[in-house]
Amino acid sequence: MTGRAFFACLLSLGAWFAVMAPAAAETSVQSGDTVSIQITEAPEMDRVSVVDPDGRVVLAGLGGIVIAGHGPEAIARIISAALREANLIRSPTVFVDVTEWRPVYADGRVRRPGSYEYSHGFTVRQLIIAAGGLDLALPSGSGGGLSPNELLAERKAVAYRLFQAEVLIAGLQEDLGLADAATAFDRTAMSQLTDQEADDVIRLDAALRAGARRKFEEEKSHLRKAGELLDFELTLLEQRSVLQQEEQARQDKEMATARELRERGLVPASRITDLARENATLSSGILETRSFAARARQERAANDHKVLVAETERDIALRTALSNALASRANLKAQLEVIELRIVQSAEASEEAQQPTQPVTSVTIHRMVDGASRSIPASMASLVEPGDVIEVAFLASPKS
Repeated sequence: MTGRAFFACLLSLGAWFAVMAPAAAETSVQSGDTVSIQITEAPEMDRVSVVDPDGRVVLAGLGGIVIAGHGPEAIARIISAALREANLIRSPTVFVDVTEWRPVYADGRVRRPGSYEYSHGFTVRQLIIAAGGLDLALPSGSGGGLSPNELLAERKAVAYRLFQAEVLIAGLQEDLGLADAATAFDRTAMSQLTDQEADDVIRLDAALRAGARRKFEEEKSHLRKAGELLDFELTLLEQRSVLQQEEQARQDKEMATARELRERGLVPASRITDLARENATLSSGILETRSFAARARQERAANDHKVLVAETERDIALRTALSNALASRANLKAQLEVIELRIVQSAEASEEAQQPTQPVTSVTIHRMVDGASRSIPASMASLVEPGDVIEVAFLASPKS
């Protein structure tokens, strides 16, 4: 007996005992689950596949088969029926197993919110334990679970970033000619910084901007020098063109004279031929000079365009950086205001010094049913299904 046949026999025995035992409800397979499909009579059709967004798996010779919403045994029957209808296998033996379920998610008042691997029979209580248990820290409105010293440190860090944003905005406005950096920035955030820290921020920003300006000016200087060389080349080509035109006029005059003498029989015909050859060579040189001049003018125009593009790109980069810095400043100011409020609330909560109270836990399961999200009240013993989001809240917040 082959290993595959022996495995099939074991599975058949397992299925018989399952029929004799009380039946347990199967967990339905949905999009995102990974299933293993084995067909005893056609091992080449075996595959492990993730159920696609349409609830299907694709099998050779059958195409896409919708299996979402069914348990593994029902899926095996569906595939068997499809094999018979397609006249591929008369009496197929199909085994289906879920190798990986969609994860479940813990959210709300748990210590480690996030996704967790699903296992059959998973309950809300087990998921909360896996997520580190209930989070009994103070809610965000009373200090966010941070100690007074941690809040003060967070305020200092945000104030430092806010001052950096202020200095950056002032420098960018100066580079754009919108304001003087010495008076442009708001020094409110400096109250949380030492003089040395503020000086370091200002000095570093000035050095960075000076380096950027120097790099830009060097690029412009390089382009200007290239333009000057092209101008010099054009001047030489124009002088060469003038000399060639003068030479052509002289040759034309010499040709006319030679033709008159030839008519009188005073010069041989070869002299006319030589002059014509010289004139053709000179004409070719004139055309070549004009071609070089046209190319040089084209390169000069391209160089001027590069200068204009460099200036435009720098202006765009500065204005984009200014826009981002202004948005960052607004966000940091809002953060600072929230931290100040949390510091006050934390102090008030500490003064109350009330005894801890036992929180009343509320659990809600958010589950996709027929493509729609449903919110289901749950208890600690409620069973969790793959893909569920378990939200834990306190109806009475604990105090400390």
